[in-house]
Amino acid sequence: MEPRAIRLSRALYVIFLAGLVAVPALHAGMWLNLDWMLAQRGQGIVPDYMALVDIVNPPPAWARLLGFCVDAVPVAITAVIFWNLAQLFKGYARGEVFTKGSVARIRRTGQLMLLLACLGPFVAGALSIALTLGNPPGQRQFAIGLSSADFTQIITALVIMVAAYVMDQGRALSDDAELTV
Repeated sequence: MEPRAIRLSRALYVIFLAGLVAVPALHAGMWLNLDWMLAQRGQGIVPDYMALVDIVNPPPAWARLLGFCVDAVPVAITAVIFWNLAQLFKGYARGEVFTKGSVARIRRTGQLMLLLACLGPFVAGALSIALTLGNPPGQRQFAIGLSSADFTQIITALVIMVAAYVMDQGRALSDDAELTV
């Protein structure tokens, strides 16, 4: 591999490791500072599910814990995606490009992205319930929605999975050619 590709792979390795640490930390900070986050609704810095519901009263502590636990599922999936990508680029920096391991990491990343996209509306619905549990009876809400970003994520995940399949077929052909005398 050329030196520029190795440097870029190392940089991406570091970036994905940083994301692996940052995403859970940011989500934990969001839930620890939920009152501040709720005050920022409408300013474009809070997750969509917070902007979709009308929160009359801040949720009680047990509902916040419920929301944190529900939100932990996509955060954990995102962390695994970042780990997969960090390992992929670590391998690339070592020159491991067309290997079974790199193909498996790409495929797994696509599968996890697809899972994350499919879970998104359900997680948003559960979070809308948790966030409105402090509202008086009759004002609690369940909001679920699909956006173009959800469909884009599904399409991207499917493209990544197909690319992994094609890459694996190319790797297999290359392995066969190496064994031919």
